[in-house]
Amino acid sequence: MKFDKNSKHPEESGPNWLVTFSDLMMIILVLFIVLISFSDISQEGLQKTVQSFKDRPVNEFQQSVGTKDKDGEDEISITEEEQKKLEELKKLEEKEQAVMSFVETFSKENGLQNELFANKTKRGIELVLPERMLFESGEANLLDGAKGFLTDIAPLLAKMENQMIVEGYTDNIPISNERFKSNWQLSTDRSISVIDYLANKENIEASRFTAVGYGEFKPVAKNDSEAGRKKNRRVVIIISNLDE
Repeated sequence: MKFDKNSKHPEESGPNWLVTFSDLMMIILVLFIVLISFSDISQEGLQKTVQSFKDRPVNEFQQSVGTKDKDGEDEISITEEEQKKLEELKKLEEKEQAVMSFVETFSKENGLQNELFANKTKRGIELVLPERMLFESGEANLLDGAKGFLTDIAPLLAKMENQMIVEGYTDNIPISNERFKSNWQLSTDRSISVIDYLANKENIEASRFTAVGYGEFKPVAKNDSEAGRKKNRRVVIIISNLDE
């Protein structure tokens, strides 16, 4: 048989799909290598992990894992220290509420609503005492009614550990007499009178107190009327937050 020298020879390369298939196999191989490298755990590391569980007492797991209550719901377990702090916080709230309730009752019984009151603020419990229940105008000596109030509230204050700031305020009417040369001096002496009674007469630790006099410079109302000036003449006892 003769062959035509001009006839074309068939291509020696294989089909095109083999090239694509080989690329796919290479990608899959690389993927498996990467997965195996991520999942590789040394025998030594595994043994350490197992041993750490063996060395821990059973009750440690019981304290850290929530338990089920009778309704089958998860209960949050807390440490003894956390439980102690919660109990202390509850007792403090009860003491603060007792002080505020006493002030509210005293205010109603003595016709001092909207003048004598207690508020919970970011600074702590603030007791606002009006001038007319504490002092004569322009004086810093406590009235008998003021002493009665302080005597009654002193046991509640003594049970608390908080620091207390006693602030004195006046209106803007100038004062100048033999004893007081300015409203600053009058307001400071008034706060000291309150502290002196609670510390020396009611035996509350004196180191818990700080005396401050603001005079006329921090009014809560305008001084253009007697009603406004009346609100500004006051003493504020602040039972500070424990963390301050």
